[in-house]
Amino acid sequence: DPLLSLFTTAAVATWFLALQERKRSRRVGYLVACGVACGGAFLVKGFVGWAVPALVALGYVVAERRWRVLVSLAWIPIGVAIVVVAPWAVLIHLQEPDFWRYFIWVEHINRFASDTAQHTRAPWFFLTLLPLLGWPWTVTWPAAWIGLRRTLRGRPFLVYAALWALLPFVFFSISRGKLLTYILPCFPALSILVAAGLSEYFASARQRAMGVAM
Repeated sequence: DPLLSLFTTAAVATWFLALQERKRSRRVGYLVACGVACGGAFLVKGFVGWAVPALVALGYVVAERRWRVLVSLAWIPIGVAIVVVAPWAVLIHLQEPDFWRYFIWVEHINRFASDTAQHTRAPWFFLTLLPLLGWPWTVTWPAAWIGLRRTLRGRPFLVYAALWALLPFVFFSISRGKLLTYILPCFPALSILVAAGLSEYFASARQRAMGVAM
């Protein structure tokens, strides 16, 4: 899960950089890096390594109404990710012909949707434990939220970070099979949001929420 988070963080970050970049050569470079990171995420943990970046990327495109980038840009990281994964995918098939049936059905579909999945938990499992998982920074979340309300609008990266924290969290909550480390890819974005919110909170000269937290 830490390696998965490394690659998904790289993929999500480089996709955002590509969308903001105006110079074509640098944009392509970011998209290629995104594809390499997606390929690495797949090799670490399968299709979930593609699900996290895809959810964040699609959510942001919908929020910003930038539908054209799905046609003009998305094919580059998708193609690169396939190239990265293909050698291993072919070799594992030649070595173990039944691997892909087991990998897709048992390790993905069954684990996500079946009542017989390993580590079955209720949909609110992650939500109830999130304060513990975010400790000790949990106590600063009210102050961070006050700051975020003042600064979220008009700052695309913070909107992107909010989607990055929220959409994979919802995705993993819907899954039947759950382990606490599954939501680790959400925490880089959550850290960014808390830092940005606290920065704005202190800049506004407020103290009460943070004083109560301390």
